[in-house]
Amino acid sequence: MKAKTLLSEILEDSRSYEVSYTDFFLLFMRAYGYLHNESLMLHRDVVDNITAKIKKLAKIIAKLPDTLNILKSHVLRLSNQGLQPFLVDCLGLPEIYEIYRQVVKRCGILSVVVELYVNTKALTYRFRGVFEEPSMVEVAKLLGTSLYKHIDTVVHHELGKPVESYTLVKLAETRFKIFVDELARDAINKRYAFIVADHGYDIYCENHRYYLGHGRDAKFAKIAPLIIVNCNV
Repeated sequence: MKAKTLLSEILEDSRSYEVSYTDFFLLFMRAYGYLHNESLMLHRDVVDNITAKIKKLAKIIAKLPDTLNILKSHVLRLSNQGLQPFLVDCLGLPEIYEIYRQVVKRCGILSVVVELYVNTKALTYRFRGVFEEPSMVEVAKLLGTSLYKHIDTVVHHELGKPVESYTLVKLAETRFKIFVDELARDAINKRYAFIVADHGYDIYCENHRYYLGHGRDAKFAKIAPLIIVNCNV
């Protein structure tokens, strides 16, 4: 199974079962082998099904080559076609899901496509290097937009320190979801737009405490998503 197809299944299965952002984040943690006994507001079969698919996605991504050059071509083509670009430094799988969920809710299931590209290093320098720019700010200028750094800043300065699982989930909910709500709303209001990010993040465990990061032993942080929104369909 292709990574894009599996990702689409994960997103749509989660949406159809009305999985919240918080519960998806918990499912994301379970896919790493964490939180075996954590209770979710979901049927056990739903939890097991989606968790298994997220685990399978990680295995597929691990075998994929870097595809940032293909992503660059796609992004430039969309920009030339007049879609409004949104460039984000770091967009994790839970945030990709939340954007997908909100766009479908507002504009319908045919209004959003999520493409999966791979940044094998899961680091920003690889992404900006493909665009031949010295910084992400310059990549944003190339695309005629601004750079959204909120998530990456929070990952490095707030959620990069080990905390209890409950604390990590609540911090992600309060620090990430508000930003993603605004990003999804802005893309929807533009009607015809795309959201692209250089990498995602992974969850790490240290002495039964959890934190976020990207680059080291990358799994889901390798995902460089491209979310295409067309609310005119």
